[in-house]
Amino acid sequence: MSTLSTNIEVAHFVFETVMRVRNTEIGLEQHLTVENLVALLTEARFRFLYSKGIKEVNTEY
Repeated sequence: MSTLSTNIEVAHFVFETVMRVRNTEIGLEQHLTVENLVALLTEARFRFLYSKGIKEVNTEY
C-alpha cells in the first residue's frame, strides 16, 4: 500500500455549513448510525463543491 504525503495547510480548506441531525438518523442507542453519517458527509461534500462552483452532474453534453 502506497503512502501519499502532501504539504497542504489547513487554511486552504476553510468551509462551514450547518446541518441538522434528525430523530430518524439516530439509532436505538442514541448514536448516529453509520449509514446516516455517510449520508451527512455526502451532503457536506455536495455543499462544498457547490460553494466552489463545481456541479456534481454535468448536463452539458
